[in-house]
Amino acid sequence: MMKLNLQKTTTISNKVIFLFGPTAVGKTDLITNYFLNNYEVVNADSMQVYRYLDIGSAKPSLELMEKIPHHLVNILDPWTQFTVGQFIEEADKACAQIWAKGKIPVLTGGTAYYFKHFLYGLSSLPPADLEIRDHVANVIAEKGEEWAYKTMCLVDEVSGARINKNDLYRISRVLEVFE
Repeated sequence: MMKLNLQKTTTISNKVIFLFGPTAVGKTDLITNYFLNNYEVVNADSMQVYRYLDIGSAKPSLELMEKIPHHLVNILDPWTQFTVGQFIEEADKACAQIWAKGKIPVLTGGTAYYFKHFLYGLSSLPPADLEIRDHVANVIAEKGEEWAYKTMCLVDEVSGARINKNDLYRISRVLEVFE
């Protein structure tokens, strides 16, 4: 097994270690072998936040979570939506709690979107409005996906050039913003 050089520093506030990779690549082994005493894990996997979804999500064992505290694991019911904005808010809170203990957070998982936006922040889009989202969904259901794509291209040429015509989620989001 490779050796990591984890030098101790006197200032740990605002330091975060990123441990990113797909399921079953060995992140848990790395945590177990190198991040025992002065670290706590902040989950950055979009499936591990949900209770009951243990198969296929490779959640850490209860034994490991007792040995090394883990944040944002099993915090929501499966039918609850968890946005990247909510992830950033909860991960920021977890990091603040970890720093307050004099420890370093290890952001661990495989959801690249979480890592990207934790590091660089979110775009300046307004938050989703569920009434507008429902309205846009109803209009798309009535007029069709092709209409939605063409309309998006008309109202936002940049998104039209960037978003695939089959990416209905992002097309809908653009239309929500322009509603």
